[in-house]
Amino acid sequence: MSHYISFLRLTFSIAVITVIHSCGDGGGQSVNHASSPEELSQKTNALIADILKSGATADADSGFRLEQAELVKLIYTQNNNQAIWAAGQQWKTGADSLQAIIQSARLLGLFPEDYHATALGSIWQEMVMDSLAKYAKRDAMLWAKADLMLTDAFAQLVHDIKLGKLPNDSISLNKDTVINTSWLLPELNKLKETRNYELGNQLDSAAGSIMDNIAEGFEREGNKEFIQFLAIAKGSLAEVRSQLYRVKDRELVKKEEFEELQQKCLLLAGKLGAFISYLRNSDFKGNKFKEKDKK
Repeated sequence: MSHYISFLRLTFSIAVITVIHSCGDGGGQSVNHASSPEELSQKTNALIADILKSGATADADSGFRLEQAELVKLIYTQNNNQAIWAAGQQWKTGADSLQAIIQSARLLGLFPEDYHATALGSIWQEMVMDSLAKYAKRDAMLWAKADLMLTDAFAQLVHDIKLGKLPNDSISLNKDTVINTSWLLPELNKLKETRNYELGNQLDSAAGSIMDNIAEGFEREGNKEFIQFLAIAKGSLAEVRSQLYRVKDRELVKKEEFEELQQKCLLLAGKLGAFISYLRNSDFKGNKFKEKDKK
């Protein structure tokens, strides 16, 4: 009996500790945690501005340090202190590519440690582990520091790839041996424009596929084939809706415009669906079957 009572006491103690620990986690959640992707973007941008404004671009305890602090500050100033590499709870296209380059910097004869490889790798791992988006993916401070470190790494990588790790020409200081903001900023803008250009191409292709498949299906002059092409067009329309979310996440379209486009897509999807149902229930098989029916 005494063993049973001891067991109950132990079980109760574990339960109490678990409850207290759980309550502590929930009640002590950081003010930097966001409840939605939109709030996360706002908090991330605000933290980026605060870090740069306060000059807290180096933290010995966490290992956070920007090597190109002044240049990074100028880049974000020209970008209205908006995150460059992330939107909501997702990395933008260029972020994954830059992270891959950083982690494999040795292949370029460089040292990953010079580009925040360890810190960024740790953040990336935390994001991957947080598959339910409850912890790391909601932490605006993580996103803000990662964004700043990626920009710092980009600037440092461009510098080291263009000039190498040796000091600048200290005698003549020729212009082609010194990297300045007038050269680096356009390069960063090119990267952003390329990323958006690729998305624009995908969106244009999907939108064009809607019209093309409707036209091709109609010219087949048979309801069965027409229905198949209408279904493909409907699928392309769904792709357009998906791409529009990416456009919104990258803040390339206003919220009102996004909602209007989504409503138009839903309206068109409804019409295509209704037309497909009509053709399936129609006795008319198509123009190319007229002659066969007469015979």
